[in-house]
Amino acid sequence: MARSLKSQERCLRYWMAINSSNQSAELAALAGAGVADLYGQWSREALNHPSPADPHFGPDLMAGDPPESIGRLLAAGSKTEALRQWRRIRRSRRPVPTEALAAAELATGHGWSTDSIRWLLSGFRELGTVDMDRAPKNAVRAYLPLRWREAVTAAARETGLDPWLIAGVARQESGFVAHARSPRGAVGVLQLLPSTARLHARALGLGSQPDLQDPEINLRLGARELSALLRRFGAVEPALAAYNGGLTRVRRWWKQWPDRHRFTEEIPVPETYNYVRRVVFLSEAYRLAYEEEWRQAQ
Repeated sequence: MARSLKSQERCLRYWMAINSSNQSAELAALAGAGVADLYGQWSREALNHPSPADPHFGPDLMAGDPPESIGRLLAAGSKTEALRQWRRIRRSRRPVPTEALAAAELATGHGWSTDSIRWLLSGFRELGTVDMDRAPKNAVRAYLPLRWREAVTAAARETGLDPWLIAGVARQESGFVAHARSPRGAVGVLQLLPSTARLHARALGLGSQPDLQDPEINLRLGARELSALLRRFGAVEPALAAYNGGLTRVRRWWKQWPDRHRFTEEIPVPETYNYVRRVVFLSEAYRLAYEEEWRQAQ
C-alpha cells in the first residue's frame, strides 16, 4: 500500500533500509534529497552525514506579463477583480512558471498569501517537495515567506531555538499572517491560544492580555512555548506534536512510545501526524533558503 502512496514512499524506503543488513546505499539516497524531508533528515542522522551548508537553488526567474484581459484590469486599477479573474483562468488551465510568478507577486502585494501559494504550486511542481532545490530561488523564497526577520531572530536568540524552526512553524500555522485566527481561537503568526500565551506573557512581565496580533509579541511567546515543549520531550518531533495536538495527549502518546522515531510513526491523529512531518520539512527548507542571511546577522 505504501508503494502506491507517493507521500508514504520515502517512509517505506527508510524503514526497509533501517531493517536491512545493507542499509547504507538506500539511506544515502534518502539523505541526498535536495531539501530533506523527515526521512531524509533521519537518514542523515543514521549515517552521521551533516546537512548541506551551501545550498544551490535554480537561478531567479523573471515574472512574465499577465494575460491581456488581466492587464487591462490592472491598468484600470482594479487589482481585486484582476486577481479574481486570473484565479478563474487558473482553474481552466495550468499557468506557465513566469505567469504563476507574476500572479503570486500580485496576490502577495494584495495581502492574499494563500492565493499566492496556490499560484506558485500551480507553476512550480517542485515546490513543497524534496526536489524544491530545482525551482528558481525567487520562487522558493516566495513560497517560503519570511516576514519580521529581526523578530524571528530575536525570539530564536532568547529561547535557544533555531530560527528556521520558528519560521517553519509560522509558515505552517499562519503563512506569516499576523491577524490569522483559527476556529479554535488561536491567534497570530504562531497561532497561540490566549490561555497559553498568558502564562508566558506574565513570566516575561508583559501582562495578562498580550496583543497576539503584534508579530513581535506573538513570535516571542510562541517561541517560548515551543522551547518549553522541546525541553520537556528532548526531541523536536514530540515537541511539534504537542504544539499542534496539545500537551496532555502527547504526554500520553510519548509514555506509550518513548522513542522519537516510533512515536512519530504512531501519532494517532492525522492532523498532528502530518503537521510534524510538514514542519520538519519546512524548517529545513527555510534553513537552506535563508541560513546565509541568518549567519551574517549573528
